[in-house]
Amino acid sequence: MSSEYMAEHFYVHEYGHTIQSKIWGPLYSLVPAACSLYSAITNSASDHHQFWTEVWANTYSENYFKKHYSTYSFPSCLIVR
Repeated sequence: MSSEYMAEHFYVHEYGHTIQSKIWGPLYSLVPAACSLYSAITNSASDHHQFWTEVWANTYSENYFKKHYSTYSFPSCLIVR
């Protein structure tokens, strides 16, 4: 992990996965979580960061934190467009 990717960024990103799991319910572990784990095992860190489940988690967390914390500045290291 680069020094730019701090604990706060990790929390923000992982919260996006929490939102994903609320949307998918029990199916979350069968599709997004399994795909994410496979990507983490088989891809480099930079490729995994751009994997669809990870980009999706960042998008959800970005929307959530910007909506609920108006002064929050989303970490640029998590933005992949």
